[in-house]
Amino acid sequence: MKQAKIAELPQQIMDLMELKQHPKNPNKHPDSQIATLRHLIRTHGYYAVSITIQKSTNTIIKGHGVREALLAEGYDKALVSVKDCDDAEALAILIADNKIASDSIIDDISLQNAINELSEMDVPALDFAFDEDDLSELADRILGDNPNESDNSDNDDDWETMSFRVPIECVDIINSEIDRLLDIMDMDKKTPEDVRRGLALEKMAVLSAETPTESLI
Repeated sequence: MKQAKIAELPQQIMDLMELKQHPKNPNKHPDSQIATLRHLIRTHGYYAVSITIQKSTNTIIKGHGVREALLAEGYDKALVSVKDCDDAEALAILIADNKIASDSIIDDISLQNAINELSEMDVPALDFAFDEDDLSELADRILGDNPNESDNSDNDDDWETMSFRVPIECVDIINSEIDRLLDIMDMDKKTPEDVRRGLALEKMAVLSAETPTESLI
């Protein structure tokens, strides 16, 4: 068995004004992102976010936006992780961290389902960094109203978002069948993923309707 090594960095309380912004940080933090970080800090505490600095220079490697949010919230000190590394390694970590973030792909349907599940646990979406505009934008994307997405219908009334649960033992076979139909149908990859999978489900329903009911039981 191969076991991953845990890199435990020493931590210390530091004055936020002593932490230096990395001059080559490619990530620019819009006001909306800082507002989200501030909300996380207020709602869940500082543990929900973090800052890592280079030991020899006090230069931030990870957490530039977090520092801004903490200062905006009135904090003057914070617990930071300290990495003992040279300038080259610090820059490499900074670039890799931004690259990983930029490669992130969010599945809107999965995100909405997670929000719905939390809501069932009496944890409002507003408690974990989403405001009403965020939720509205998410709903618009799922419904296909986002002008940046491909237009899949002349009439939005032709489409309806459906959400349902299936037995855990059926998940793999359902996803496998959807993937198989997607390969056969060979749809344009520019079509949003949720629409493509919906069309595959439509195909499954049509095929099922053409099959005698007795043979499905």
